[in-house]
Amino acid sequence: MIINGSPRKKGLISQMLGIMREEAEKHGDTVEMMYTNDLIIKPCTGCMACRTKGKCVLTEDDSQRILKMMQQADATIYGIRELTVHNPARRTFLINLTWKFNEARSKYRGSGAGEKQKARM
Repeated sequence: MIINGSPRKKGLISQMLGIMREEAEKHGDTVEMMYTNDLIIKPCTGCMACRTKGKCVLTEDDSQRILKMMQQADATIYGIRELTVHNPARRTFLINLTWKFNEARSKYRGSGAGEKQKARM
C-alpha cells in the first residue's frame, strides 16, 4: 500500500512513489495507491473512545477504510513532502490516525523501550 501525501499527482514525490509501485509490481506484488487529496477524512474529535474500543467510533470515512487496508497490507509506504509552514489538513488527519494504528502494532508499545530499541523497529 502506498499513501501519497503530495498535492501534486505529477510532482517528484508522485514520480518516486510510481517507481516504487512499478518495482513492487514487477516482483508480483499488488499495490494500492492512495492520494490524500482524494480522501474524505473527518477530523478527530478527541473523544478517546478508540483507546478502549480499539477503533474509531465516528461515522466511517476514508481514514477508517485505509486503516482496514493497512491491517491487511504487508507494508505501507508514505510519500510526504516536508513542509515547514503549512501542512494540509487531510494529510495531517491521516498521519495522526495511522500513527495510532502503527503504535498499537509496535512490539515496543508500553515497554519503556529506549531510543536504541525503538530504532530497531
